[in-house]
Amino acid sequence: MKTTNIVPVKKDQKFGVVLNFSSKISGVSKDDYTVVKVRWKIPDIKDKSGVRYQDVIYLRLPYAYGKHNIFYTLDQDYELVEGKWQLEVRTLEDQLLHTETFVTQKENK
Repeated sequence: MKTTNIVPVKKDQKFGVVLNFSSKISGVSKDDYTVVKVRWKIPDIKDKSGVRYQDVIYLRLPYAYGKHNIFYTLDQDYELVEGKWQLEVRTLEDQLLHTETFVTQKENK
């Protein structure tokens, strides 16, 4: 694992962040979960059937305390493009918790 925001464009390449959660809500224990929205704004890509993608959004259930990995893996051929990938992690109320930008580029650059 390496700390960088420049990501080589290659199959099965994984990139992302490790976030340390710490709840500020009283009564929440280390065994409780929280819910966060994860959004990856991705380069304009099309899958095999021609469907265009500009972002990927999903929910995660990390523990309210402790480290949590949020990664993206380039596992489809159509994802192997150069460009900017922006990660946003938000609360369900849409409060921004973390943002990070990664740039995918061919390895010979």
